[in-house]
Amino acid sequence: MPDKPNIVFIMSDDLGSASSFTGTQGVNTPHFDRVAREGMFYSRCYATAPTCAPSRTAIFTGMYPTELNAQHHHSEPDFPDYVKHLAEHLRAGAGYYTANVVKTPDKYPFITIGKRDYCWSRQHDPSIYDGDDYAELSTHQPFFAEFQIFEPHVPHHSLQRYAAEGLGVDPEQVELPPYYPDTTETRRIWARYLCAVQVFDAKVGMVLDMLEGDGLLDDTIVVVLTDHGRDMPRAKCSLYDAGIHVPLAIRIPAKYRPADYAPGTISDRLISGVDIAPTMLSLAGIDPPPFLAGAPFLGSRAQVRPLAFAHRDRVLTHIDRMRAVTDGRYHYIRNYMPNQPAIPAAVLRTDLEVMTDDMALEMLRLRAEGQLTPEQEDVLAEVRPDEQLFDNESDPHQLHNLADDPQYLPILRRMRTALQLWIAQTQDKGFLPEPAEAAQKGAWAVPLWQQVTKGEYDVEDYGVYDLPASPEFAQMFQ
Repeated sequence: MPDKPNIVFIMSDDLGSASSFTGTQGVNTPHFDRVAREGMFYSRCYATAPTCAPSRTAIFTGMYPTELNAQHHHSEPDFPDYVKHLAEHLRAGAGYYTANVVKTPDKYPFITIGKRDYCWSRQHDPSIYDGDDYAELSTHQPFFAEFQIFEPHVPHHSLQRYAAEGLGVDPEQVELPPYYPDTTETRRIWARYLCAVQVFDAKVGMVLDMLEGDGLLDDTIVVVLTDHGRDMPRAKCSLYDAGIHVPLAIRIPAKYRPADYAPGTISDRLISGVDIAPTMLSLAGIDPPPFLAGAPFLGSRAQVRPLAFAHRDRVLTHIDRMRAVTDGRYHYIRNYMPNQPAIPAAVLRTDLEVMTDDMALEMLRLRAEGQLTPEQEDVLAEVRPDEQLFDNESDPHQLHNLADDPQYLPILRRMRTALQLWIAQTQDKGFLPEPAEAAQKGAWAVPLWQQVTKGEYDVEDYGVYDLPASPEFAQMFQ
């Protein structure tokens, strides 16, 4: 038994909040549910960004991307030397062996692509990790290991393909958010997303099975998390709850549990993505560096967070600047470029399967036919309000903007001021112009996808489990 706990991250790409544990209709996620049930589930965890690269930068550095000039999606800025990856802190501070696992036992389907995808010039630096082979973990304890799982990122398989693997979802059994139209096609799109969520959950089960079979589970903290919301309009790329409110489940073996950890419970304490790295350092017995923006939420060093902040800047060729703050109940969004459309153009390209948003395309078709409600029309808005304020308790889908309601003026002022102070205190670099060369490089997805697929990619050519093993995905996401 190691003196310190092993730590395993099982991380999804674009998960959103769907799970049977949280009551999502039509989906079954027994393995995620197990971690949440045997561990603690955190119901108020917020990503710092609604796209993968900046959000993952915050998770693994414990610092806001906006203070590191890492706010733009797929940018690669240099950081000061003191900024380190969580894996590097664990290795230097407590001798952890670190791995971004790619190689797994033969009896398991392909589980992980070893994704990094940070907004950082060092994202491909081989020195961040010691290895990538699961087989090395048992002889190198304590270890920190990531299992970076692709699902439920698009593209999705057909419903028939998922059903053939025992992962089918009945479109008639799902429940759509009210800001999406309820039609046969939108139900099928939503059901395919839930099928992909079940693929992720199956892979969670595989990782748990490996750890349990090798006698490692009782020595290992298991963290199941994601980077941001689902790959659909008003979620990914947006600062609404659906874009940044994410599930977090942590299972800690009895011998490593801090006094404030209560297995089998749901915590409503507010958590930001920047808090995850310092919490893991604290659980490993390491004092988090004082310059980290985040703070532990477990253990003797735990701090209470009153507010969680988030940002959204350039994504591919879509230039935007949004900031948000929430106290868990009230959710304030500031749109600094309200004339920018809500939907990034890249997600409307059907030849860019790794980005294509079928829900957005279907909603555009329905709008042309006059079949959307005002709330659904708003999802596709070409112009947005300068300020938005929502009460999550009375309006969980955030349909009613309270920013112009005099009754809520004190709350609006409080949230607006808190956001302004955060921008000032973190020296938010998003208000500086991005160099043209960096922006051009950050829009790499379109030409690279066309180059590596040569227009011949078809998601159905790959199995449900080994989709990310294709060379296209390996190149796109490494």
